[in-house]
Amino acid sequence: MARYADKDLLIADFIPEAKSNAEKDAIGRILDSVSVFVDTYTKRTPGYFSPSPAEPSMKRVRGEGEHFLRLPVHVFDSITEINGNSFESLSTSIYESEKNGWLYFETEEFGNESSFSDLPFECRRWTANAVFKITARWGYAVTPLDLAEAVRLTVLRVWETQKGTLGQITPGGFVVERAMPPLAKEILDRYKRREFEI
Repeated sequence: MARYADKDLLIADFIPEAKSNAEKDAIGRILDSVSVFVDTYTKRTPGYFSPSPAEPSMKRVRGEGEHFLRLPVHVFDSITEINGNSFESLSTSIYESEKNGWLYFETEEFGNESSFSDLPFECRRWTANAVFKITARWGYAVTPLDLAEAVRLTVLRVWETQKGTLGQITPGGFVVERAMPPLAKEILDRYKRREFEI
């Protein structure tokens, strides 16, 4: 099970009064639950935000007939192959964008056409519906820091709610509680899977 925040740092930073093993174990269980919740809330597979494995693996990505090839989240500069061709040998004609990690053509002209002999490129576009086999380290190098902070804030909120120390009394005398702090929700909303993502 993936934990998106460090339990010991969470306790040291936010809950230093938790001294007993029972309290620390309870915080660990809340952390596990919140980490699972993050995957569900963001519509991602379990462990999606865990650090990427050190070894690259192959994924199939379908071309869209555009000048870019949209890739899933991966560690920047970890692409090693495209359809069995070394990425290094193609890097004079194709580059990986630092901004979004997608693949683009370097220049207007192909240059050395022979390097593309077995890749379905047409007019500097990634052929629509063609399948490209990309080898890279898929996922994040480390769990994104802002996402880890959202997890920490949510664990703290759940812990305080259980301890009965959280709540806001309205003029009508009702206690209003929110399970997810507004800042945590704002952060997690940015990581939700979009329809266009692959």
